[in-house]
Amino acid sequence: MLGERLGHIVKNGAAMRAATAMLLLAPSLPMLFMGEEWNAPEPFPYFCDFEPELAAKVREGRKQEFSRFERFRNPDSPDGIPDPTMASTLQSARLDWTKVGKPGHEEWLDHYRRLLAVRQRDIVPRIPEIRFGSCIKSEASGAFAVDWALADGSVLHLLANLTDHPAPVVGRAAGRMIFATHPNIRAAMSRNELAPWSVTWLLERGLVGS
Repeated sequence: MLGERLGHIVKNGAAMRAATAMLLLAPSLPMLFMGEEWNAPEPFPYFCDFEPELAAKVREGRKQEFSRFERFRNPDSPDGIPDPTMASTLQSARLDWTKVGKPGHEEWLDHYRRLLAVRQRDIVPRIPEIRFGSCIKSEASGAFAVDWALADGSVLHLLANLTDHPAPVVGRAAGRMIFATHPNIRAAMSRNELAPWSVTWLLERGLVGS
């Protein structure tokens, strides 16, 4: 409601990198908020520019929508609901592009660029060939795997451990490694182990080839 970004809420960089690797490489359309690719510090609140009568209804509608949350019931609270019709709400979302090349932002932009390059090379050309997907999850460890079967018999594998502790490998660790958040993931998988906050993408060769 306040326009917080994941970068504001999630303080664990490894968790953020893992989530980003899944979002950008999954064979579905990744949707990003402006500035998300470099972890912009500005919020992304809801704002609009309507004629007065409709603007008043939108303003009241937002208040009613969030009135069930205790933190937003007090109009004098610092967590007050931003007025979507105010120019100041729009201004708070404007990106400061001078920050893109600064430490803490340049690294994130590089991470997104590398992932999007992998997506363009290895994922996008195969999306039309996907026939079905399946998921396996370990309730005990929290690790999971997703497989997408392709028309030529190839299989796109996602192996993920979104916990803060090592977990046994779930699913099938086979094929060419497309991307891994951890450089030593092969060694870990040979011990039947997924590192904490690790995401690995593999492409298993099919009948026609990968």
